[in-house]
Amino acid sequence: MTRKIEGLARVIGHRGAMGHAPENTIASVRRAAALGAAWVEIDVRLTVDKHLVLMHDETLDRTTDGKGVVEEATLAEIAALDAGAWYAPEFAGEPVPTLEKFIDACREFGLRPNVEIKVGRDNDADVGRAVAEFLEAHVPSG
Repeated sequence: MTRKIEGLARVIGHRGAMGHAPENTIASVRRAAALGAAWVEIDVRLTVDKHLVLMHDETLDRTTDGKGVVEEATLAEIAALDAGAWYAPEFAGEPVPTLEKFIDACREFGLRPNVEIKVGRDNDADVGRAVAEFLEAHVPSG
């Protein structure tokens, strides 16, 4: 027997619309909205200087032109990276967004955020606390 559950999203963009734009970028979030997603799931990691950035992997290597561990890099170092060229030439120059820029994009495009916390080697409590504090301060509940 199938029961209908009211209020659930029919489409959730995974890492934005990672099949159509570089994952965990504003371009990917924009594309998810254009494709009709109601929610967007992204991954968040904490930098060494305690900023929340969108990044699935523990390292910068796969999805940016940088190298090294996310939690060992500063926000300024990550902000200088290209997170789009690896995906396709038209996305060259796409930055790694902060959680704040992602939330702003969700508001702009009418999307609901789904934040997956990614922990590093020794910062699981720090990441969870930082995300909870950010969301409490910037995203109304309900």
